[in-house]
Amino acid sequence: MYFNADGSSSSTTGNPPSEDEDGNKTAGTTQPDDGSGSSNGGNTTGDTGITDPYPIDDPAANGSGIYNVDNLTLGDLVKGLTGLKDCATGDPVDVRFDGQFTAPEGWDDPNSLPVDPEYRAGYYYYSAATGAYKASTPTGSFELFAESNNATLTRRVDDTFYYTTPGWWENSYTAHSRECGSSTEDYCTIVPYLTSWPSDKPMQLSYNAETGKYETNPYDSNVTTAYAQPVSSFSLCNSNGETIKSFPQANGGQALMNQTTGVATFIDANGKVTGYGDGAAVTNGQPR
Repeated sequence: MYFNADGSSSSTTGNPPSEDEDGNKTAGTTQPDDGSGSSNGGNTTGDTGITDPYPIDDPAANGSGIYNVDNLTLGDLVKGLTGLKDCATGDPVDVRFDGQFTAPEGWDDPNSLPVDPEYRAGYYYYSAATGAYKASTPTGSFELFAESNNATLTRRVDDTFYYTTPGWWENSYTAHSRECGSSTEDYCTIVPYLTSWPSDKPMQLSYNAETGKYETNPYDSNVTTAYAQPVSSFSLCNSNGETIKSFPQANGGQALMNQTTGVATFIDANGKVTGYGDGAAVTNGQPR
């Protein structure tokens, strides 16, 4: 490699010219590099123009594709978005464009209910306060208790639940663990599975390309009224309270319009961020 007068560099291949101790010269075979070598002018992947590395925000996405809605740049290959919330309720909402759903933490598959993590084979739990016999610690029985007694759970220590009811002091009930032995009751013979995603997981909308609509998972426990049915577009807020509305594009992609700033981000049918534009660009489907 050598440097040119303007500061640029060039490389050569072959044997350079040489001269032996007797003064005999050899022309050599040096040729300028035709640019077909392995040199990489930037940190890019193949010919896609997508900069590595991808963000690792989604444990179910194998390390790629989930971006914060406010941090999208040209060339990003987007599977989904975080950083959104229901404008009316303030509840967090995630979005996916690939038709998939993100599994809750600790789940292998968002569509396969796992065994209740509080289940212990060979044991059941009993609570005199709620009259509950359960195969796993009866966390759910407290919800029934609270609903009927207008109580509020204040804390939990091991299998003891502390609660208060209006006008009363803190009280408690305990779920006692007992061995099943030879019992054939359901709570000793039927393995309990969770019935829904955990409540701390954000609601998720996923775009179904076949129907052209955003849908929710049947196991999602946090679906709000506005998205109880599939919708062709969404209107959500970012962390600053700005409204982000989706507009389906004729090419199968999406435009995400920030209705506060009037600027949209264009994502094509493959999930690639192709450009930005104002309201007119969204209407015409022409990013610029």
